[in-house]
Amino acid sequence: MTPARLKLAAAAAALLLVCGGAALYLKYKGFSERFMAGLDARTGEKLGRRVRFRKVEFHFLRGVVITEPCVSRRPDFSRGAFFCADRVVIRPDLRRLLKNQVYFSNAELVRPVIKLKETGGVWDFEDLLALLPKTSKGLHVTWNARRLALSGARIEADLGSSGGSLALEDADISLTHDSGMAGNFGLKLDGALKTAIAGKLFSAGVSLKTDLNFDYAGLTSAFGAAELSKAGAGAATMERAALAWELFGMDPPAPAKK
Repeated sequence: MTPARLKLAAAAAALLLVCGGAALYLKYKGFSERFMAGLDARTGEKLGRRVRFRKVEFHFLRGVVITEPCVSRRPDFSRGAFFCADRVVIRPDLRRLLKNQVYFSNAELVRPVIKLKETGGVWDFEDLLALLPKTSKGLHVTWNARRLALSGARIEADLGSSGGSLALEDADISLTHDSGMAGNFGLKLDGALKTAIAGKLFSAGVSLKTDLNFDYAGLTSAFGAAELSKAGAGAATMERAALAWELFGMDPPAPAKK
């Protein structure tokens, strides 16, 4: 190929790259703008709760960044906050976005505080679950995020039925999804667990790692490990306790299921 033709081919390739990059940017920015426009007072009306945040911005490298989001308990903040975070970052999957599919490559919650309440066997977030699209497919099929991460999280749960409570503090939690027919999920958790046992504070470091393998019909296998470290309740202490598991053949034919 002559130098002139090489230059022409290089120029054509560069033009294609620029056009493709511009199309991708416009698609990505358009989705982000629609997403941000939807975060207004109407969002709270749909949830039956109040929603507030300091600002929402679009960053090409990071995605949609929501600063200081908060969701109230029902019906408003006079009942307290259900969820607050320093920052939420949501990035759509660009490859899926080009096919007009909404799929998230990453969703990250930075220093979230989540407060759960259970009364008479009913959790106070069940109304939010009712807003999910109704489908005959399981969550393992419809889950549309490659990675969900919580960093520096605090999760509190008040158990009205038993009168107890527990808290998970300084927690780093990540859920990853490798897609297939249904996909493989990986869950990691590290944090500090606190609760009360017989009127005494129980605290321990907790660590968990597990892989869950699904096919279209449901869970087929699971393996992982969990550990409690430096546990203590009053004068009783325990340096370490660990559990590991490997479970296979979890989807036998219906007559063989137990």
